Amino acid sequence: MEIDLTEEGFAKGNPYALTVDDKLAAAREHLRVRDFRTAFARIGEAMLAAPTRLDVLSTYADIVSARGNFPVAVGIAEAALAHNPDSPDAKLGLAEKQLQAGRQEDALATVGRACEDHPEHLDVLVVRADLLWRAGRTGESLAAYRAAARTGRMQEHTALTAASRALESGYPAEARAITAAARRLHPGSPRLAVLQGEAALADGKPAEALTAVASVTDAGGKASDIACVRARSEIDQARPHRALTTLAATGRSGERAGDAAVLRAVALRFSGDAPGAKRAYAEALQHAPEVPRLHLGYALCLAEFGLPGEAVRALDRGLSRNGANPGLLRERARLLTRLGEHAAARESARHATASTGAAAADVMEGPALLDGGLEPELGTAEVETVLEQGSLSTDERTGFLFLLGSLHAASDAPQVAMAVWHAANARVRRTFAFDVDALTAQLQRLPEVCAAWRTGPVANALPPRPLPVFIVGMPRSGTSLVEHILAAHSAVRPGGEDTTIPDLLGDLRRCFPDAGYPDGLRHLGREELGDLRRHILTRLAARYPGARVVTDKLPGNFAHLGLLHRLFPEAPIVVCRRHPLDTALSIYTQWFSDHHPYAYDLGEIGRVNRACSAVLDAWHAQRPGTRMHTVRYEDLVRAPTREIERLLATCGLAPEAACFRPWHEPRHMNSGGARRLDQPITDARVNRWKVFAKALAPAAAGEAADQAAR
Repeated sequence: MEIDLTEEGFAKGNPYALTVDDKLAAAREHLRVRDFRTAFARIGEAMLAAPTRLDVLSTYADIVSARGNFPVAVGIAEAALAHNPDSPDAKLGLAEKQLQAGRQEDALATVGRACEDHPEHLDVLVVRADLLWRAGRTGESLAAYRAAARTGRMQEHTALTAASRALESGYPAEARAITAAARRLHPGSPRLAVLQGEAALADGKPAEALTAVASVTDAGGKASDIACVRARSEIDQARPHRALTTLAATGRSGERAGDAAVLRAVALRFSGDAPGAKRAYAEALQHAPEVPRLHLGYALCLAEFGLPGEAVRALDRGLSRNGANPGLLRERARLLTRLGEHAAARESARHATASTGAAAADVMEGPALLDGGLEPELGTAEVETVLEQGSLSTDERTGFLFLLGSLHAASDAPQVAMAVWHAANARVRRTFAFDVDALTAQLQRLPEVCAAWRTGPVANALPPRPLPVFIVGMPRSGTSLVEHILAAHSAVRPGGEDTTIPDLLGDLRRCFPDAGYPDGLRHLGREELGDLRRHILTRLAARYPGARVVTDKLPGNFAHLGLLHRLFPEAPIVVCRRHPLDTALSIYTQWFSDHHPYAYDLGEIGRVNRACSAVLDAWHAQRPGTRMHTVRYEDLVRAPTREIERLLATCGLAPEAACFRPWHEPRHMNSGGARRLDQPITDARVNRWKVFAKALAPAAAGEAADQAAR
């Protein structure tokens, strides 16, 4: 090599006249074949020539980390960033080395700073999303992926990974947003089209799913996938005949043969072709014998042929493979009643009510899964045709009726809508026994028992990490919206309808079987409460690593605030309240898949609603100094800025812009109200009860007397 040791050579910074690019390329090639000795020699020569160049230092760090010396690699990456402070690649390189050294939080912090400095940089956003995903911070990860997609430069494989993660995690709206943005750059991608369609179906938007796959001109080996999305879209819009036309062009072999067979069976059953559906279900069961809804559909077809005994045996086979599935058990109870085996039918119905395995939605197919208020494309005529002609299960018929009521309400036919809802609720209410007097009496006893409980709150047991925030109230009172607002904050992780507290109460009942709950609480002193507190906080910390605040929005926790205050005296409690008749209407028009046995009778809804209000008033009176904050739904939707500021202050959170526009943030499908959370906050659902005032009279009965008593 040529050496220039003159003053001019030194001034150039390269007295050895080294060719940096050649040495760098050689170092990388030797690194690739793991010839570390030669790689070190070549990178050393490159560094003599360009000691501050980013690609040189980055390769040096790669060689060191490949040898397993991660701390030194981090030091080299830090030097690279110091020499190149404005480079996003330098920040990403440092984050990579920190991650290799096991310093995940440091890597996240580095990438976070990179996002602040380069908010539109695709690689920075994607790396941050990947790191957040690894850390289990799903909502934040998906928000970063969506921001990356909005840059308009996201590669197809990255979009597929991001959208798949969103869909599998229960965030279909995020999957829709990511695929829609990515398709603007890759409009002809059949894989993105299929994924967008599947996300739209999961989010209850079949018309959008149909549009997503309709624009694909070259299926590129995805013809079967596209046909399945199209067929499911038509089924979800109560158009089974169109689904059959789509499936007619699909072969009976290949990767999606099983899915196509299932869809064909469903479409035939919904259209009233029981013989064809029976054959299709037999074919589908060969592909997927473990799927509960296939055994259900096959049994329904057998029943249509006047073979209820064989239908029961088909359901038994499904139950043996899938355990206690509520939908299969309910259908079994109906068939046993038809056979005159009433004792066995009652036992099956009891097991269905007690089962917490699969939710009712798992065995429903088609529009019964949808919220009619969000799908104006769905027509009443199509739904009525399926109800009249289709061979439907108990759950399916109930779901279709609730949907039909929503469609009539959206068509300004409130009397027809209420008549349909009455029929739907009556069907559900007949399937179980429920004593509303016993429930309201127990609710009223809870504050009384806690008032006599002499053990005070836990003091200095364990710092609350993370700090729980309890969001309580009646269902449909705004708990989902409140959690979504808080979850938009960078310090908050949404816990959804967590079962930690009900599980704890179940354990307490078993510990004190003679006393039960709430009377068993008197056996708990501060030491026992301290143990329970540590158990719950440890569980939260393991489930949400690194979180500062975690929300728990199980509405029914309103009954247990006496216990929760003692366990977590520093925890904010957000009480959601709404006009009682708007609450009653919203509950009555919703089919809950489990719990809430009062939800199918307006008089019982009214009584439980008033009992809830009385219990909350009692907690306020008992603990006037606790961090209890009431959010009235009407105030929140009419003056969101003011109410959100108050909510954040109660929870000790500094205002962040995202909290005031939560509809832009990821939403998890964990409750009946989740579908509306992607819409701006509006007061459109305030005073809906006035349209149905006469029909809601049973829910209002006793309201004046209860208020006077309070």
